[in-house]
Parts: sequence; C-alpha cells; structure tokens
Amino acid sequence: MSDRTIRLGDGRLTGFSAIGDPVGRRLVILCHPTPGAAGFDPDPPVSRSSGAHIVALDRPGYGSSERVPEAAAFTPAGWADEVAEFLKRTEQTAASISTTDFQNVGVIGWREGGLFAAALAARHPELVDRVAFVGSPAPARLSAAAGTDPADWLDESRFRTGRDDTDAYAYTRRIQRMLADATLSGAAGIENDLAAFHRADVDFSAIASDNLFVYGMRDDIVTVRDATWYRENVPNTVAYRSRTGGRDLIRAEWRRILDHVAPRRE
Repeated sequence: MSDRTIRLGDGRLTGFSAIGDPVGRRLVILCHPTPGAAGFDPDPPVSRSSGAHIVALDRPGYGSSERVPEAAAFTPAGWADEVAEFLKRTEQTAASISTTDFQNVGVIGWREGGLFAAALAARHPELVDRVAFVGSPAPARLSAAAGTDPADWLDESRFRTGRDDTDAYAYTRRIQRMLADATLSGAAGIENDLAAFHRADVDFSAIASDNLFVYGMRDDIVTVRDATWYRENVPNTVAYRSRTGGRDLIRAEWRRILDHVAPRRE
C-alpha cells in the first residue's frame, strides 16, 4: 500500500510509494496495471541495485488515492497531467535534500499501465525521455474490454505462471498484496480504468521518447500482434521478445526493463 499521499490541484488525495534506490539520481515512474496499486516491486534486489529511484502513483480509486466523482471524469490525459503536477510539486519540496533529476524521467507501463505511460510521454515530452511498455495490450484491445465486469479483472493468475520456486512464491505474495491494496475502495479503480479505455485520448504519434516494448514468448495475454502495433504506431519503438517471460513478464525481465529506462552512466 502507498506509504505517502499528496493532495493535487483538483483537491483529491493521491497515494504514492517509492522503491529501488532512495538516493538514485535517475527517476522512473511505474504505471501499474488494471487493477494495481503503488508499492509493488517486481524484484526487490534488482530494484535496489539499479541506481533508479522508482515511484508509482495510485490512479484514482486504487490504494490510497481517492476516487473521482464519476468514472466519466477520468482520462489518461488527465492522469498524465496529474503526474506532471506531482513531479513539479515533488521537485520543489525535494530541491534542497535530493539529488534526483526531475527534468528527465523514465516511465514503465505495465500491462494496461502502458496506456497511461503513453499519455504521459505524449503530453509531456519535455519530461519523458525513455519508456518501457511491458506486456501492454494494443489500444483497440483495451477499448474492447471497456464493458467487461470489474470482477473479471481480479484473477491473480493474470500476473503469474504458477511455478513453485521460492522466488516465484514471493512474487505471487507481492501480487496478492497489490491486488488487495487495489481494491481498498472496492471496484472504483477498475471502473475508472475501464471507462478511460473507451475514450483513450492519447496521441501515440506525439511520443518523442526512446521506447522499448517487451513481450513474452510464454505470455498468452499480450503477443507479437500487440508488439507489432506499438512498433508501427509509436515512434522510436524497439520490440524485445523474452524467451522466459510469461504472465510474470515484469519479474522475468525487470533488469532489462530498468536498464532501458534507467541506463547506467559510464
């Protein structure tokens, strides 16, 4: 669950959490899936050694974030502007005590979070220089899902492969904790996201960042068709197919993902 909150311009309370290197200069925004919540860490040891300060914000209705009055009021573009406001406010607060660079940030869009990552990159190209889309469905698939039952989205198997090794067990526990946090306000967050899918106000052609689309050979949810859409419609996008990643793609390729959005300086 988010360990901090901030009240942004519209007066709503927004929850956020940080993982990775707390004094890292490179800032990365992690956009969680549907459903999802801030505070989830795909692979804590990798995150800590990455040199990246990774921040996730609860979208409205998830975790510690208050819901929007009506789902119809929530759009990816509006959320992107909230993140930009968050970065500006946080930079002002941390200016004297932090070495983090708030002017050039990396963004990770995990599953459905890819739509929101794209919105942030498209609307604020002055902020975003690198994006990783991790198992993100093409926009048309999200639009088709807009009328589905929120309860259908709560199956934890959407994020895991069912392996029994110790690392996979710990990852599954983190997934379960994220889903529990995501539903603290019931289905409000899922309903907001589903409404946003139906009217995705994102100009993908305006994205000016360096982009990586990661998909898994063993992932039956997002496939090469989604990768092809992103490669053909989002400028400067390279696709990478993971041989080991399945539904747990973000865990399997977390180091590669961070290497893209937070490249180490020589």
